[in-house]
Amino acid sequence: MFILPVPPYIPYKVEGDKIYGRGTNDAKGSIASQIMALKELRRESPDLANEVGLLYVVGEESDCSGITKANELPLTPEAFIIGEPTENKLALGHKGRLGFQVISEGVAAHSGYPELGRSAITQLVNVASVLNSIVFPGSHPILGSDTLNIGLIQGGVAANVVPASANLTVGIRIATNPMEVWETVQKIVGNPLGITLKLTSAKESVLLDTVEGFETMVAKYGTDYNCYSGKAKKKFLIGPGSILVAHTPNEYILKSDLITAVELYKKLIIRLLNPKM
Repeated sequence: MFILPVPPYIPYKVEGDKIYGRGTNDAKGSIASQIMALKELRRESPDLANEVGLLYVVGEESDCSGITKANELPLTPEAFIIGEPTENKLALGHKGRLGFQVISEGVAAHSGYPELGRSAITQLVNVASVLNSIVFPGSHPILGSDTLNIGLIQGGVAANVVPASANLTVGIRIATNPMEVWETVQKIVGNPLGITLKLTSAKESVLLDTVEGFETMVAKYGTDYNCYSGKAKKKFLIGPGSILVAHTPNEYILKSDLITAVELYKKLIIRLLNPKM
């Protein structure tokens, strides 16, 4: 069974300068532009093109399974150029991610006699309210503040049953220290009856490299570069499209942005491999 990492599926269509479809912006547009950039470089500067490789992996939105497998490859890159929607600007850095679940265990009962049970959903809603009230104390001079999102909530079996179990999934975009943020969450939530917090992932933020002649931005999202176990001398993040369109019901990318990205990828590669050109 194939599970889409970012539902729902959006069929592809073209209207004027816009190409619609799930993944057009995040991040198939970057892939297409990178491939075309290397194709043109092979024709224009074959010696430079021979120094460039393409690595595309799966699982960036979930478990980093692709880059984790790629860690087994004997790669020692001088530089990584990560493709994500950055409005064709070089990112100064991107946030990390902390993920956890809140597991609520209650006592089932007939809804006509709620006093005989304990609602796992009510417990969970109370914790959700606490989580949404958290203002994290720290901040990063480039990446800003840590931000929390409750992205998934599940529980119960029917309206006439006091629910015995429920859970929610939380993602925090990390600008500071993931384990300090986790300690803050645990301290504020405390130990309510029937509630368990389960940490599922903790990845640090990444500061990136830039070069002169490119506009810059800050990425409040993350990539799976922080799952890469090797060390590249330099790392860059740039790609066509806007992250504000990614994960939305009408995801699209502009043809003009794709064309611009091809030239920017070529420019960046040339600056890295042959600064005198």
